[in-house]
Amino acid sequence: MLVRFTVENFLSFRERCEFSMIKGRERLLKHHVVDGEIPLLKAAVIYGANASGKSNLVKAIDVARDMVIQGARPKEALPITPFKLDIDCIHKPSRMEFEIKVGEKYYAYGFVADSKKIHEEWLYAVINKKDKCIFERKTANSQAPFDLSGLTEILNSKDRDFLEFTARGTLPNRLFLTECQERNVRDTIPSAKVLFDVLEWFQRLTVIFPRSKYGGLENGVHADLDFRQKMGQLLQSFDTGISDLTMVKLDKPPDFLKKLLPSLQDVLKHSDNSSTSVIIEGPEDARYLVTLNDNGNIDFAQLITRHLQQSGKRIQPIDFETREESDGTRRLLDLFPALLRLLQSNAVYVIDELDRSLHAHVSRKFMSTFFESSQGHPSQLIVTTHETNLLDQDLLRRDEIWLVDRDRNNCSKLSSLSDFKVRFDKDLVRDFLMGRYGGVPFLSNVDWLENINAKTVK
Repeated sequence: MLVRFTVENFLSFRERCEFSMIKGRERLLKHHVVDGEIPLLKAAVIYGANASGKSNLVKAIDVARDMVIQGARPKEALPITPFKLDIDCIHKPSRMEFEIKVGEKYYAYGFVADSKKIHEEWLYAVINKKDKCIFERKTANSQAPFDLSGLTEILNSKDRDFLEFTARGTLPNRLFLTECQERNVRDTIPSAKVLFDVLEWFQRLTVIFPRSKYGGLENGVHADLDFRQKMGQLLQSFDTGISDLTMVKLDKPPDFLKKLLPSLQDVLKHSDNSSTSVIIEGPEDARYLVTLNDNGNIDFAQLITRHLQQSGKRIQPIDFETREESDGTRRLLDLFPALLRLLQSNAVYVIDELDRSLHAHVSRKFMSTFFESSQGHPSQLIVTTHETNLLDQDLLRRDEIWLVDRDRNNCSKLSSLSDFKVRFDKDLVRDFLMGRYGGVPFLSNVDWLENINAKTVK
């Protein structure tokens, strides 16, 4: 689970800002809390005006995750963009840190980096609120940039040599945690398990942007009956009019794919991960599954939604292409797999603009379904939204509501609603829209528009 995330000098966040999932003093909705040494919240909803920095907070989490999981190629620029509106910040590195819970253990992992290199990197175990260094990296210390004593003290000499060799071979623009994954330290040094506990946490962290597509949807519908049935049940309960999803095999490939056949066949035959299928998005959001069959030929199947048609006493399924569905329904097709995983595992999902293309009641039902059905699973859901229908203390705790504001220097600031003295029976929507908690735009008149209006009246 995520305990805290801090970011500094990245995009609109000039000063260090902390986003926390630690339970506050709120006493309502106790089932929203996962108990432990540090009681943690299962959800957070982040509000803010356009350009306040909500999406930049999500981007910071996503960039850090990608740097850990994917890493950088030699001499490749890192995706770090400092705060540009202060000349002193442009040439300073950015800082990001995650405090996380893995099983019953707590860790703090973070790094300081610019677009060219990693300046610092650290991993600490948090034990009884005290930090124990597992490893630390400071490139300013050219003689000994890595302190691996927290790891090497439990290793034999052979394993210690291999870990130190891995550290020396870590590229300036690559994280040590990533390098350990690339060099297969997991299998070589089983005693260094702590590194991979942290890595696996980042692999369970998923960020969904407004235009993100769930790449496993077609494979899930094609090969996993349980997944298909649960998707159908969710689509029905959210009043989409869809009764089922299926993959329909095509006799011939779509026209836009015909020229790609040789390259597709080559990719599938020589895939490093032994994958025998790829997902293709066609014009107008049509979705296809391209599969290499046992004969070495390519099969094409298209994702289809099914609706029920009633003719007299007879009811029969009617197939629709996904492009015929509404934007909101297509958005749900990409969100529901996340919801299913949240209900069944200890994943952490961050969704930017949950309410995009969704009715207010649908956004609310998405959140309430998560709360009601994920009890017993230490999963977390963090969303940004403008949907004020969620600002209800029957749905959310005050410590689950966050606000992002932009100050006079265009710096993003974070605050929690629990920082304000708000009664449990208070009308949050009215006070929020009045700007009492921040997170709303301050709009002004445009002079030349007023002049146009004046001329029109004359």
